[in-house]
Amino acid sequence: MDGLRGAAAIVVVIGHIPHWTVHMFPHFYLAVDLFFMLSGFVISLAYEHRLKSRLTVLQFLIARYIRLYPLYIVGTVLGIASTAAALAMGKGELTVATFPISVAAALLMLPSPTWYQSLSLMPFNDPSWSLLYELLMNLCYALILPWLTLTRLIIVVLISAVALVWVDLHLHTLHTGFDWSTVPFGICRVVFPYSVGVLLYRVLPRHTVATWWAYLLPLIFLAVVTAHAPRAELVELPAVMIVFPVLIALAACLDVPKALLFAFLGSVSYPLYVMHYSVIVLISRALHTLQLEGSHYAPWLGIFVIAGLVVLSAYLERYYDIPVRVASRRWMRIKPPSSLSARV
Repeated sequence: MDGLRGAAAIVVVIGHIPHWTVHMFPHFYLAVDLFFMLSGFVISLAYEHRLKSRLTVLQFLIARYIRLYPLYIVGTVLGIASTAAALAMGKGELTVATFPISVAAALLMLPSPTWYQSLSLMPFNDPSWSLLYELLMNLCYALILPWLTLTRLIIVVLISAVALVWVDLHLHTLHTGFDWSTVPFGICRVVFPYSVGVLLYRVLPRHTVATWWAYLLPLIFLAVVTAHAPRAELVELPAVMIVFPVLIALAACLDVPKALLFAFLGSVSYPLYVMHYSVIVLISRALHTLQLEGSHYAPWLGIFVIAGLVVLSAYLERYYDIPVRVASRRWMRIKPPSSLSARV
């Protein structure tokens, strides 16, 4: 699972780089659907038993904020600084009047209530829109858990599968949910994979087998997001509804003999995902100000940016994120989750 998450995070970074490298992943946005499914599985693994016994819903949500907020705020502050510089030069979608409103919402990890001017849910750090949906699913999961028998969970999965098929056939893409105009589609997009993740946790055996074949799982994911088809739905629906559940089921039952590489990929996946966009936008605006065209330096500029983001992510995860989370949990008197779920 660490290998899958790391590969997915790198795919998202490459998908967001503006012509600084080779765009080899036409369906890079499916990484978000994989993240949702992984989250459903690992959150269930880490918290389902505790939520049924002594952990309250409020404590659970606080634990999730502690996990997500420290790195989220780094990426968001970078985005705020970048947007403020653009605003000073008379550029960008926000105005002097709406900028403070968006900043206040962003600091609270809430969507920006400025849909009348900018449709973006999180204008300072666009990819963090998925964190909003994940937190919403975390809340719903915790609230309905006493009611959520296996039969009812299967019903939720089937209904959400129909909704997801409708969204993809209606929009001809699953690349949706990231702005105010597509919030209903985004909800349909998150419920199915998250619910499937929970279902996989419920039905899969609790043992793993170490095998070198496990190294193929991230490669299968890369093959899926690289695939070409006459219509996007022909790749997206089989990927999310068939391939991703199989990948996660295999990842839950298999392990790699030497896990150092995958452990590293897992550790940098979240900081890489939540910070990369703000850094890329900042570099893009700097190049524009200097009247430089980034595509002239491709693919080396893209490679340099990706490598720098990976190094920065590893540094912040070790020397900033982990100490802040440990101190926050100690202060809030919340028991840490398992080592796997701590990286989700």
